Amino acid sequence: MFRFGKLPISGMHIAIIAVFLCLHAGFVAWFVWPETSISRARVCEVGGCADEVFLVHGKVNELGARRVKKELEELIAAHPEIQKVCVSSRGGVSDSAMEIADAIFSHSLETCLALKYRLEGAAGNYIEGECQSACIWMILAGKDRILYDDRLWLGFHAARY
Repeated sequence: MFRFGKLPISGMHIAIIAVFLCLHAGFVAWFVWPETSISRARVCEVGGCADEVFLVHGKVNELGARRVKKELEELIAAHPEIQKVCVSSRGGVSDSAMEIADAIFSHSLETCLALKYRLEGAAGNYIEGECQSACIWMILAGKDRILYDDRLWLGFHAARY
């Protein structure tokens, strides 16, 4: 048994506090981790930021997937010259990622991954590239899949039911 001032603290107290802190950190991460969105962006490589793409980024969930599908339609209509969708996401809900993947597939778009992107219209606003978990479904939907930098790590695991 430990003491915190005059209060005795047992191992059970420490375990309860640890569980609370872990749950709190999980909730904070869930709400701080940005929801899925789509933007026009430029792929950044060593020589600068060049290729213009649509960039799907953030946590994948049902609400975000519906919005991304709608906005992808609008972006394709406004910018038919852009035929690539890059993805930067830690993952999320697989069903929602598959909805976005269906939209990418139905338009025969290429998919891509890079280490860094610069958002259009946002001076100095960069997104770091990553692709984990449910992100993989969106990448696999591309007509062709392009990897701009071979230092990028993909993270995936077995599907959950």
